[in-house]
Amino acid sequence: MESRWKIVFILATALAMGCIGYTLIGPGGGGNQARMQTELDQLLKETQRLRKENRRLTLQVNALKHRWDYLEKISRDKLGLVKKDEVVIHLKEPRNGRSGKDPVERP
Repeated sequence: MESRWKIVFILATALAMGCIGYTLIGPGGGGNQARMQTELDQLLKETQRLRKENRRLTLQVNALKHRWDYLEKISRDKLGLVKKDEVVIHLKEPRNGRSGKDPVERP
C-alpha cells in the first residue's frame, strides 16, 4: 500500500512540475511578456498621436464654426472659391523650370 502512495506522490509532483513549467514557458509565459510590453508601448504611442490629432481636428472644427476669416481662407485655398467682384489670374510656370525673364537659352 505504501508503494501506491509513493506512485501517487510522484505523479502529483510530476503533474505540478509540468503545470509550473507550462505556465512559465507556455503561451502565456515569460517569453511573451517582452513582446506584449513592446506592443503596449506601441499602442501607447499611437494613442498619444491620435489624441494630438483629435485635439488639432477639434480646434479646426471650432475655427470653422466660429471664425469667418478662417472659413474664407479654407474656402479659397481648398475649394478655389472667389467673391463676386474678384478676378482670378492663373500664371503658368515656364516649361524649362527657370524663373528668369529670358526664356531662350544662350550659349
